[in-house]
Amino acid sequence: MAIHGSLFEDFRETESRDQFTRQNSKLLKIRMDYGPVNARLGSMVAYQATCGSPTAAPAAWTSC
Repeated sequence: MAIHGSLFEDFRETESRDQFTRQNSKLLKIRMDYGPVNARLGSMVAYQATCGSPTAAPAAWTSC
């Protein structure tokens, strides 16, 4: 069953090979294959990875 709606069309992910890509006015996508990045205290951070990849989060952070 597919998910449909204008929300998924309006906020489509921007694809880029650059280290920093602005997704919208509130979201910055950072590619971690360029090296570590520091976040400001109080920043909200999300992590997305493919399970089993060399850059995947430690098992304590996610369940695959």
